[in-house]
Amino acid sequence: MAMLKHERSQRHIKCLIDLKIFGNVRIDLQLDARKNQSVQQHNEKVRRNRSILQRLIDVVIFLGLQELSFRGHFESEGSNNRGNYKELVYLISKYDKQMESHLDTASIFTGLSNRIQNDLIEAIHKVMLNEMQKEIDQAKFVSILVDETSDVSASSQLSTVLRYVTEDCVTKERFIGFCDVSADRSANALSEHVFKCIETWECGNKLIAQTYDGAATMAGQLNGLQAKSKSHDIVYCKQQIDKTRTVLENKLDNFSVFYDSTFIANMNRLMVFGIICENKTKVSLLYATHTISINGFTSHVNIEAEYINESQHKTEAKFVFPVEEDSAVYKFEAKIGDVHLVAKSKDKDVAKKEYKQAVDKGQSAILLRETSTSGDIFEYSLGNIPANEKIRLQICLVSELSCEVDGAVKFHMPFVLNPRYGLKPADENYQNAPQPKEFSFNASVNWNSQIKDIKSEHPVKVEYQDNKCHATVRMAKEFNFEKDLLLQVYYEDVEKPQVILEKGDENSKGMFSKDIMMINVFPELPQVKQSAANDYIFVIDRSGSMSGEKIEAAKDTLLLFLKSLPLGCSFNVISFNNDFEFLFKEGSQEYSEDSLNEALKFQKNLFASGGTEILSALKSLSVKKPFQNFHRQVFLITDGEVYNTNDVIQLVKSQVNNTRYFTIGIGSGASTELVKGIARAGKGQAEFVMTNDNLKAKVMRLLKLSKQPFVSSVCLSAKHGENNKELSFISVPERLPCIFSEEKLILYLVLHEAETSCKNVKLNLCGKIGETDFSLDFEASLLGQNNKEMTIHRLCVKRKIQELELNEDLGKGDEIKSEIIDLGTMANLVSKYTSFVGLDEHVPECMPIMRLAKPQLYSMLYVDAEGLDDIGKEMDDGEICLDLSDVDFVDSSGADSVDSSCMPPSFKVPRVTDEESFMSLGSTNKDILTCLVGLQAFSGFWNLDDQLAQALNISLKDLNKENPSISDKVWATALVVAVLREKLASQHCEWELMEKKAIEWLESQNIQPMNSEKLLEKATNFIKNKMVA
Repeated sequence: MAMLKHERSQRHIKCLIDLKIFGNVRIDLQLDARKNQSVQQHNEKVRRNRSILQRLIDVVIFLGLQELSFRGHFESEGSNNRGNYKELVYLISKYDKQMESHLDTASIFTGLSNRIQNDLIEAIHKVMLNEMQKEIDQAKFVSILVDETSDVSASSQLSTVLRYVTEDCVTKERFIGFCDVSADRSANALSEHVFKCIETWECGNKLIAQTYDGAATMAGQLNGLQAKSKSHDIVYCKQQIDKTRTVLENKLDNFSVFYDSTFIANMNRLMVFGIICENKTKVSLLYATHTISINGFTSHVNIEAEYINESQHKTEAKFVFPVEEDSAVYKFEAKIGDVHLVAKSKDKDVAKKEYKQAVDKGQSAILLRETSTSGDIFEYSLGNIPANEKIRLQICLVSELSCEVDGAVKFHMPFVLNPRYGLKPADENYQNAPQPKEFSFNASVNWNSQIKDIKSEHPVKVEYQDNKCHATVRMAKEFNFEKDLLLQVYYEDVEKPQVILEKGDENSKGMFSKDIMMINVFPELPQVKQSAANDYIFVIDRSGSMSGEKIEAAKDTLLLFLKSLPLGCSFNVISFNNDFEFLFKEGSQEYSEDSLNEALKFQKNLFASGGTEILSALKSLSVKKPFQNFHRQVFLITDGEVYNTNDVIQLVKSQVNNTRYFTIGIGSGASTELVKGIARAGKGQAEFVMTNDNLKAKVMRLLKLSKQPFVSSVCLSAKHGENNKELSFISVPERLPCIFSEEKLILYLVLHEAETSCKNVKLNLCGKIGETDFSLDFEASLLGQNNKEMTIHRLCVKRKIQELELNEDLGKGDEIKSEIIDLGTMANLVSKYTSFVGLDEHVPECMPIMRLAKPQLYSMLYVDAEGLDDIGKEMDDGEICLDLSDVDFVDSSGADSVDSSCMPPSFKVPRVTDEESFMSLGSTNKDILTCLVGLQAFSGFWNLDDQLAQALNISLKDLNKENPSISDKVWATALVVAVLREKLASQHCEWELMEKKAIEWLESQNIQPMNSEKLLEKATNFIKNKMVA
């Protein structure tokens, strides 16, 4: 009974069931096990894939950190180099069994495709952006850095960087990315990108600074990105602020407190250079007038301008304006209210001290001086301008005029003032340059013979009088301040010797008491054999401002230069921006077919970017010896500006024993002191190329001059009257300058005795050209000139000062400085060591004066704001030279913020650098001359082929048909010479040397059955017929 009861119990039944199924797997547990196994397999696969992916991500990060490219040119399996990404992955698989197995077995995802590479890069980028966004959200303030330049593919890329300081005072700088702006590089397009970036990153309320490069599109005050940024109340700084924090951090223990309290609290007072200005006074330019008098090869300019202080307080302001390097500024007057101030030339230190003392006393005062970094930039200060008062200024200057390739006498009045690359931030604040409500200029031109023509880039009205010996020039339309003012005057008999006598002032002392003769001659030196033993160095500026048409024009010019070099010479090419690059790194090479081909590859790959570091390039050249002791001829072509002009000039001067320098300045705003100073110190010639000039023609002119042997032992004597009485004089310069055949030469003769009866003068110029003696005689009627401006006397003093400055490194610095001060004060000139100062002796009653912690600095004309300071130091690219002693940090409590609306508009628009600005410098289209230059062989001949036929626009069949049974090369060369002479005669100076090489080759070919002259005649007739047809 008990057993039966047990058998029916649940426990027994369960045990029987368990016994029956013992050894069999339950379905439910079996399903769970399979699922778990599948999950485990999946997880293992994910782990392996993630492990492989981690390796691929590490490869991407490694290549990114090392700044290495991912892709290869040929990535097929048989390639020896499949690109850094693939090769690095395969290298890992060599030592990693897991990666090796993956590459051997994977059929869908190997991780090697270009798409996967891009996906990985994008994914990493998104992670980085998310982390950056978190940091920016926590940061107290942010700045944005923007730079636009061309990459190796000539595409314009805009790079953007955000810079910020975290809560723990760690500075971080994050690269956002590139943006292709090739389609539109205007300031508007760039500003849209910048503002979109600010909006995307939600940092507008924290943004305290924008930094750009010094190009006009970026830095221009009126139309540049700088100007656009002001609409967002953001400070503009040139890209030199990057190291400011480092400098300050090294100076201060508690940097974070200082940085937070100063750079944030006072940032509304930080202007163009980061220097503090507590006032937003508006000083407007009401009108400006230029009255110009051109007499032969000299000019006199009278500048009158009227400003108004529109504030309710006395204020102090500064202005800058450019001048020609040869100009002598001799007058500076101001009328401030009823006070008339007449400035006098004094020792610059004395003048500065007197000005400061007067301003501190509350007196009105004026100061005019050269900036210490450049002799072609002047600065004037107006102290204690009464509230709501007008200021009338008058500045007078005289200049020598240069002569152009086509014989034109050029008057140049600078209006564009470009930034000087590499300058230390100023210790004064440069405001936008004021624009006049009215502007006008009028010019009178006088010549002792007829004036053939007067041209200008600006529309003008020309009226002739006195049988065309006198002309007046006036504006025909509103003046366009995008360019400098240029007048080209074409005189009849311009090359005729001219001697002008200007009487001295009996009441003056020194040179001003003497009669002075100005000599203008075009010496025609005897033809001597030109030595081929020249080492030609072509130095090309490829800085960012040369981008577009200018670098293309320079490349075309280099091509013409290379093809025009004579056989037997040597050559090299240097290109420079922030750094420099030699074509032949070991030194110049002999001019041969192989070296020419290498140079042509170098020429094709030139592109513009970066800054303008001329000094380092020329220093590197100076340590390389000329090829086989040849005479070195250097050609420098630049549009840039540098702060260390004097250092460059002194370096050039140290090389004159075996080197001659020829320089070309491109565009409005090029430093006349730099370009002319290098040529003067280097015993060469200088040229300037404006928008309508022919760059290639001017370069070829200089190349032709460089082939002239050195002129030495030059002496000048002068006689006058029927008895040929010797004139006793001192020439200025005392050591006569380098003379070039048929090039204008200006000399001054300071006479020991007054001349009253002199009517004509006989001059003799003698010396040696190479090893050949020469003696040239000139005779000219003496032209008298009496004017209160004492133009010739002042130009003579200016030339003497230039000569003295060039010799300052000869161990007589103090003596030379003293002589320059004596000359400057005697002639009432501004110079390196003399300044104008004018004081109001009336001391006013005590009253509140609104003074600037750092006076606002305006431009009388146009100034690209950055770089025009008074103190310059050499620096690395992007480095700021900051001395804490130069910066005043003052309490900002109660100070008004700087309101951009109160800033005066720019008198001039910034320097144009886009492609339309230099269309006339050299066509980027392969015109016929450029094509012919490229097709000429090293020896001087051309091949008769399809390329030549296309260049000549004549079918190859027709060219061959007229061949008079001579070799194709000879016939082709004759045809090209005919085209040059008949179709391109107006460009003779550009192809003259190229044609000479071709003629020499033709004459060496022993042409039968006709000689070269008859062959050229036949070729010319053929070309003429084609031209008519």
